[in-house]
Amino acid sequence: MPRRRIWKKTEIALLGTAPDAAIARRLNVSSATVCKLRNQFRIPAHRGQFRGWGTTELGMLGRFSDAEIAKITNRPVAEVTAKRTTLRIGEAKKSTKARKDSPRRH
Repeated sequence: MPRRRIWKKTEIALLGTAPDAAIARRLNVSSATVCKLRNQFRIPAHRGQFRGWGTTELGMLGRFSDAEIAKITNRPVAEVTAKRTTLRIGEAKKSTKARKDSPRRH
């Protein structure tokens, strides 16, 4: 019969702060063990850097370049491009002169 692990409070505090596999490597246990304990404590799984899209951000898609939107929203350009293409929004038209409606960082 396998030995039952006694979890320290500091180890339990790690649950949900990173992917189960990363915590498992750090504590030298299986990711299934970490997942089981996390579920017992009803701690939600780590969701990474995921952040939803606000209406203001969605309104920028197709109006400004993906690079401009990425810089303003602090998202990778690939994420902006993926969101724009998923919503079937075309690329912003390139303009040689500065636009007065250019987005500003707040």
